[in-house]
Amino acid sequence: ASSYVAQVAVPLCQDFLEAIHESSKDLKSLLGQRKLVAAEDLQKNLAEWIDLINGAHMASNQLIQGENSGAAVDSDLARVGRSIERLRDALIDECSSVLVETVFMERAKLASYLMRCSHALSIEETDSSPSLSADLEDTASILNTVDKVCTSTDPEDAVTAFAPLALKSNITDRLADKFLEVALDAHGMTPELTVQGARGFQKDMEALFQPPRLPPLALRLIDVARFMCLDERKFDDLREVLSGLIHGVSSAGDDLLQFAAFSQDGTILDQAVSMIRAKGFVWLHLEDALSLLNRRRK
Repeated sequence: ASSYVAQVAVPLCQDFLEAIHESSKDLKSLLGQRKLVAAEDLQKNLAEWIDLINGAHMASNQLIQGENSGAAVDSDLARVGRSIERLRDALIDECSSVLVETVFMERAKLASYLMRCSHALSIEETDSSPSLSADLEDTASILNTVDKVCTSTDPEDAVTAFAPLALKSNITDRLADKFLEVALDAHGMTPELTVQGARGFQKDMEALFQPPRLPPLALRLIDVARFMCLDERKFDDLREVLSGLIHGVSSAGDDLLQFAAFSQDGTILDQAVSMIRAKGFVWLHLEDALSLLNRRRK
């Protein structure tokens, strides 16, 4: 049996790995072309990624099912199965990365929106338009195509639903992270916020990221957008109470609320998080809330 594994099974699995890798290179090159991919071409490309990822998923599941049997043959096959499993995960990351960094950021000009967004969040002009910002229309269209392809399978079928659910979650999280970087001033480009500017951002985020089945990072983004737009009284009250936790007295002074002041005392940290949860922000991190409280202008 061990001879069969070494001379037949393992070489076949290696050929399978190489075939998957070559197929992914072709699919990646199609996604990375210089013009915006037509919706029907994107649907076809994503469907092929899904088939490729599901193929690796099924193969790895078959090979690792006897991993704990104690038999040497099963152990050898399981090692190959784990290699295919790692390739499967790499395929999900590769497809999602190319789609977000090339198709969304460059072809759909999401990068331009993000650059403009830093300024838009700081101005005291209310966005009166009820619709999505014009420079997000291509992003919304591509996201709709992704959603269409990734929801075309039966979510109850654990085999066929694996790849579409994993891809949709990975792509959505990567996009949400782009917006969070701006909202939370990850690069020092959004030092100030206004509630007027925040309302336009909230409108765009809620239009792009709609339930059901949003992954955690997207749900966190929606909470961040909602928190930005808290009415002034609730916003100031929360700032005052959080400030009181670390200063011992209720104070709404101009001192910045530092996360370190909360994290060094577990009881204070728990109380602060509980206060935020009580306001209905289930996914918001304390660090997010402090960043927004420190940067929003009165």
